[in-house]
Amino acid sequence: MPEKVSDNAWALVGEIGGRTPENHGLNNTLGFVAAPDGVILIGSGATPVGARLIEQTIARITPKPIRWVINTGAQDHHWLGNSYFEDKGAEIIALVRTVKAQKQHVEEHIDRLKRFVGKEAEAIRPIYASRIIDAD
Repeated sequence: MPEKVSDNAWALVGEIGGRTPENHGLNNTLGFVAAPDGVILIGSGATPVGARLIEQTIARITPKPIRWVINTGAQDHHWLGNSYFEDKGAEIIALVRTVKAQKQHVEEHIDRLKRFVGKEAEAIRPIYASRIIDAD
């Protein structure tokens, strides 16, 4: 269930325990902001199935579309749901160092997810940020 942080911001608090098929690998906290022109999502989940569940949860709060997805890290549950949102027209945003780390670890992350979420991991299509920010 989303937890309201401020007038336009919510935290999507994941399970504290391990990753399972039932939680779709979502054992982290994500967030979103309902901006005037659409939703800014912070983290896209571990799989496209998890990403769809995130979208459905957000839709219960606001009818605005998810237009931007910010990847704040290279751990799988922060970004391997990117393909779902890119297919819906969202812009994916990340720091240079985040994309570099994602590329370095993508295979091991997908292999690990296969152990945790099973066949759901077969739908993962790694998508990296289209807007890459060079910041120190």
